[in-house]
Formats: sequence, C-alpha cells, structure tokens
Amino acid sequence: MNQNGLITKLYTVMEWITRIAYVNVLWILFTVFGLLLFGVAPATASMFTITRQWLRGNSDISVFKTFWRAYKIHFVRANLLLWPIALLAYMLYINYQYLFLVPPSVYYLMLFIFATLTLIFLILLFYIFPVLVHFEHKTFDYYKIALLTGVSNPFLTVTMFVTTLLIGLLTERIPGILPFFPMCLSSLITMHLALLAFKKLQKKSVNRPIRKAQSAR
Repeated sequence: MNQNGLITKLYTVMEWITRIAYVNVLWILFTVFGLLLFGVAPATASMFTITRQWLRGNSDISVFKTFWRAYKIHFVRANLLLWPIALLAYMLYINYQYLFLVPPSVYYLMLFIFATLTLIFLILLFYIFPVLVHFEHKTFDYYKIALLTGVSNPFLTVTMFVTTLLIGLLTERIPGILPFFPMCLSSLITMHLALLAFKKLQKKSVNRPIRKAQSAR
C-alpha cells in the first residue's frame, strides 16, 4: 500500500515536471514565432493563462489549444502593456550610467528617484501579466491595478522577487534547464502569489468592483 502510494506520488511529480517543461518549450517557440520582440509578451501572457488555470484546479485543460488561443487574444494588448515597461527599463539603464556622474548636491535626490522608478518597474514587471490574465479592464487600468496590488502586498512582492532571483541563479548554475523549467516555474510561483494578493485586494476594495476576466482566460 505504501509502495503504491509512493509510486502514485512519484508519477504525479513527474507529470507536473513534464507539464512545466512543455509550457516552457511552448513559451520559447511562440516567442520566436512572434519574432522575439513581438512574441515575448503574448507568449508570456499565454504562459500565465495556463498557470492560472492550473492553480484554479483546471489541470486537465488542453495546454496547446489554451496557449494558442490566449496568444491570439492577448497579442496586441500584451505588447501594448509590455513595451512601456521595456522603455522604462531602458531609461533606468541609461540613468544608472549617469547616476554617479551627477553633482554631489543632487546625488541623493537622483538616487531616490532612481530607486523609486526601479521599484515601480519591478512591481509592474511581476504583476502586469497576472493582472492581464485575471482581470478584464481598459489597458491603462492594468498598470494601476498592478501597482496597487504590489504596493499593498509588500511581503508577496518581495517573495516574488526572491523566488525569481533564486530560479535565475539556479539556471545560471545549471544552464541545461533553461529550455525546460525557469520561465514556467517562475510563472507558476508568481501567479500563485499574485492570486493571494488579488484576494486580499478584493477584500479591502471599497471602490467600484474589479471585473474578472472570462473563464476562458
């Protein structure tokens, strides 16, 4: 009986490893399919769509069909949401190059501005895709919800950063896992933490209700 239970658990673990690897490969293929620059955003949105469904108990969905459908649905909006964040990242990079060249009289002010913008960038980066696949709103509202959720749940936000950093460090140590695990595993953990944050946010909300996305997402 114990041996059968162990085999069942081992099978379940291997099944989930296979699922995560499959979605990670799909993310790479559909990113390339969109010529990298235009493919990474909808591919990431599709990946978060899959992990959201898994976390909500829908583990038997057709992964490829769901991924492809989400890719088409989110192609335009995901790119519209990601490109301003990418632009912010570029601006931060440029500002960092000149940060230590500013006069001492304004250094700490510039450092504060840089740190604030970096925090905003990280919150948007972690929350924008969970917000996109979980809610239905106008494009600009996704930024507001992402920022509000991230600022309101600092522990969950820091946990996202730490787990993603650890996965990145593990991938650097073992590059062979890059095609199979890091992106989807990060998505799974981030989506799980984001769902917890959404629940807390909705309990606190006293303004107009946030409309959930359709179940197909």
